[in-house]
Amino acid sequence: MFIVIIIIANIIVYLMSKLNFGTIKSKAWVKRQMIQFKFNVYIRYYMLVYFDTTFFSIMKIFEGNNSTPARKTALLFSYVVFVINIVLPVVLISTIYRRFDILKIKDAK
Repeated sequence: MFIVIIIIANIIVYLMSKLNFGTIKSKAWVKRQMIQFKFNVYIRYYMLVYFDTTFFSIMKIFEGNNSTPARKTALLFSYVVFVINIVLPVVLISTIYRRFDILKIKDAK
């Protein structure tokens, strides 16, 4: 349910950025919000689901009962989710640092 609200909010902000109305100042504000929205909202959602996905994938890996093909498939997906949860934060941090130069300035932190 929460992801649906995020996607709807993203669509609204995207439409506001593409529509041609308002002053130049309001257009610049919407454009800044769209750039930040793309990163902030999805990163915050990932932060919410990170612990749950990591916890449940590790619990499946340690379960040990892989007798049926469905359980073996679940184990495979657990390994995939666990590896993604290790790699994705590094990718997100490097993307944010590369996109937003203000974060590289020590005085701005």
